[in-house]
Amino acid sequence: MPSNIDSPIAYFCAEFAIDSKIPTYAGGLGVLAGDLMKGAAEVDFPLIGIGLLYKGKYFNQKITEEGLQVEENAGYDPETSLTLRRVTVKGKPLNIEIELDEKFYVTAYQIRLGERTLLYLLTTDIEENSDVWRVALDSDYCCGADVELRQQMILGLGGVRLLKSIGVNPSFYHFNEGRPCFAAWEIAKLLMIDLKINFEAALLAAKQKIVYTNHTLQESGNLIYDLDLVKSYAEKYSRFVKVKPEILIKDGVEEDKKGFGITRFALSVSKKASAVSKLHFEFCKDYWKEFDWTYVTNGVHFGTWQREKFRGGSIGDAEIWDYHAKLKDSLLREVIERTGYGYDTKKLVIGWARRIADYKRFEGIFENVERLKQIIKNDGRPIQILMAGKAHVGDRYGIESIRRIIELMKGELSGNAIFVPNYDLELARKMVAGVDVWLNTPVVGKEACGTSGMKALANGVINLTTNDGWVSEVDLTSCGWIIDDNNLSGSFCDIVEREIGQIFFERDKDGLPLNWINRMRKSIELSKRFDIREVLNQYKQKLYL
Repeated sequence: MPSNIDSPIAYFCAEFAIDSKIPTYAGGLGVLAGDLMKGAAEVDFPLIGIGLLYKGKYFNQKITEEGLQVEENAGYDPETSLTLRRVTVKGKPLNIEIELDEKFYVTAYQIRLGERTLLYLLTTDIEENSDVWRVALDSDYCCGADVELRQQMILGLGGVRLLKSIGVNPSFYHFNEGRPCFAAWEIAKLLMIDLKINFEAALLAAKQKIVYTNHTLQESGNLIYDLDLVKSYAEKYSRFVKVKPEILIKDGVEEDKKGFGITRFALSVSKKASAVSKLHFEFCKDYWKEFDWTYVTNGVHFGTWQREKFRGGSIGDAEIWDYHAKLKDSLLREVIERTGYGYDTKKLVIGWARRIADYKRFEGIFENVERLKQIIKNDGRPIQILMAGKAHVGDRYGIESIRRIIELMKGELSGNAIFVPNYDLELARKMVAGVDVWLNTPVVGKEACGTSGMKALANGVINLTTNDGWVSEVDLTSCGWIIDDNNLSGSFCDIVEREIGQIFFERDKDGLPLNWINRMRKSIELSKRFDIREVLNQYKQKLYL
């Protein structure tokens, strides 16, 4: 497909991270989607994002004196935003009518990122709706299966109807993860009308216009719902397409005949499926053998994540080290503002920050606390550990993990370890540039791609990571270290004590760590492989054709 296509790509995703204060993201999925939108705007690619405008009921993370995570309301009001604009038709707000258990309305706000790159965020929090629909988007990923399905109906059905209402006829619909899957019903309904064919024929025709990207093999991203619950929504929708509800849901029925899988349904109604790294691709092919897979390794938006001095021309050793020191100072100020605690930026600073889930092994390096304590409190080579991340609402394991680690940081590791609360885009941007080492500890095969390490690379921050996701596609020998997946804590301590600490604190006559700076340069050079604009090019070549 030529790059100057007339019809846009409709990019459906349950999260978009565009602005730190707009509560429309929870983790890497939203950050990737936001980066793709910004990259498309830079190259004037016609990409129309369709997402959900959550109200952020549990968006802000607070930490109590006991170290427990408490979720607070972001208090976000789109009507007061300078970023969002209400979608109107002839000067009146556009309200899209949908009827399921009752009639309700979906309205939208718009963010214009470029001339042909726009993001629409859908909401049902308007006076015309009953409370059951007004509260459906209070928060992302919470509140039970029925609320989750309501969110997915708003995204899928509402998104397609929005595009129809504003006169957009996409060349492809890209389902970024499984939650937008019910858009297939509405796409098929439009084709029924346009082509004057029955629903089953229309769904086959719709398949030629739908592509899908899987972002994780974890259950949380491949939800399976009670079949009767999904069937109850199908029954309400079926009368509009004149088929039995079983026809609407058959492509998502799991082998046990009791569950409906949004991933299985999205795969079944898509022409092509993509994974987000080569390693993830191999797992996807093995897990969902009957579908047509390819892969496009994720990337990052350099304009957002890479500091300006690292883009482009040459930079001297002293200049690169001085600039890195300034970025460390900037992060320090942010940490003090958020926690009240500071540290000496001349220490080797190791950062870990991402959504907290069991497979990411938030507690992984703390298995042998005594050895860790000896290493980080070494007077000659002092180390500062910074950690940040949120557990999903109701994730008792994640919340308890945070409490345990904060207890260690207040006790045995006091003075050399800080947990920084309320991890968001603003903190992430400062951390990936303001630490010396970026720590990544997922169980190999569990992190589909992981892009935080790419952002660190782009700023000359050295990766210390298990060999998962994007890392398995590159050679980090000259610019990073690989942790033994089967001996996480021991391997981490060995590498930090015997290699990282020695290289970082080794100085020439001018006080510069030349070996370390060389690794920084090679990291920045390697990061060029992961430009989000190349992701878009790969989508064009592998999906949008």
